[in-house]
Amino acid sequence: MWDSALTIAYQRDPLLARDITALGFDPVREGDARARKIGYYGVFRKRAEVIAKEFSQWPRSVPATSASWRQLQTILWICESRGVQAHLVIYPYHAQFLQQIKVDGRWPLYEQWKRILINVVERTRERNQNPTVWDFSGYHRYSTETIPKNEDNQTVMQWYWEAGHFKRELGERILQRVFGGGDPDFGVQLTAANIQQHLEAIKAAQLDYEKANPAELEQLRALTRRMRRTSGTEQAKDATADVVQCARHGRRSRRCEN
Repeated sequence: MWDSALTIAYQRDPLLARDITALGFDPVREGDARARKIGYYGVFRKRAEVIAKEFSQWPRSVPATSASWRQLQTILWICESRGVQAHLVIYPYHAQFLQQIKVDGRWPLYEQWKRILINVVERTRERNQNPTVWDFSGYHRYSTETIPKNEDNQTVMQWYWEAGHFKRELGERILQRVFGGGDPDFGVQLTAANIQQHLEAIKAAQLDYEKANPAELEQLRALTRRMRRTSGTEQAKDATADVVQCARHGRRSRRCEN
């Protein structure tokens, strides 16, 4: 009921009213409204808090074989059977998001995930397919777009809504690049032959970014520490609640036995 009421109320504000373009895209007008209210600094900050909390709860491994990888391979085989060339795109996260991956100790996992992806695609290519993998992540002129300062509600960012979501303008450049045009310095088509060199280039650019943005790095480290403490406290509370529940009801279950 509450969501229904909000939907009706939003229709009075052209920046909040949900709409879908003729091509099926959501123009994300609510992103404008959030930025107008708290500024892009606030939007990025809130997103960083969500990411840090999620990272504190995620596993620290990337399986080389899983249902998800098998599903991807199946999709590629279906494309082949229907004469469709598949283009896989690695997301162009804002540099702040990439820094959170590193600060949380997940950068090796991120690189490993890319290597596994290439291996999956290479195995598919053995069936005479020609899928492509484009990596638009990294530290380039788009992903390092400056985040406005705190309390600046006027500056509008060109490429990003926040660290995890880019705007249509950047999406258009991705499509141009994948289909043979666009900015030649944006995106790299990955193969087994060039992935190591590509990963090393991103690491070098990462170090340059950190030298230019030391304050951001320290802020992200502090945020990560805080979220880890919060997550640990919440897990301890959950464990205590389980013990109390088991003691109160005397239930014999695997959870209570542990």
